[in-house]
Amino acid sequence: YGDTFADFLARLPGLADYPQVPEVARIEYARVASYHAKDAAPLAGETMAAVAPEALPTLVFTPHPSAQLVPTPHNGLAAFQANHAPPFPVTDGAAAALVTRPQMEVMTHALDEPSLPFMGHLLAGKTLGEAAEASPDTLDLGAALGVALAAGAFTECRTTPP
Repeated sequence: YGDTFADFLARLPGLADYPQVPEVARIEYARVASYHAKDAAPLAGETMAAVAPEALPTLVFTPHPSAQLVPTPHNGLAAFQANHAPPFPVTDGAAAALVTRPQMEVMTHALDEPSLPFMGHLLAGKTLGEAAEASPDTLDLGAALGVALAAGAFTECRTTPP
């Protein structure tokens, strides 16, 4: 229920000047889907710390069942944050919202423009090396991975043969 509501809003002529409205609806739907997702423990930091540095490019992450990536090219995340009760701190200009529920509370995290394709590739099962290579040169790899891990976007990681 509600999975096509954002598309409906995007087709309404009266909202043509407000492209952030369908983005807010997509974030809201992602939050509902995240809330109802299967429970799972997020990836433990110790697991990542145990990976040998030379193996990092071969890591593949298993997405947390609640992880949802919502592109927001029209500043829909800031609109969502400003109109949430209670309001969230507003992240103006975020390229995407990463929605997760690692510890039974739905969270919405801002991603910058270079982090959007990076996170998309990781959630799609690409290796860390492939995701980094397919991302813009302006990607801050440590910061993007840090947001994902802090958000609980993954449940496990494993190395793959090179």
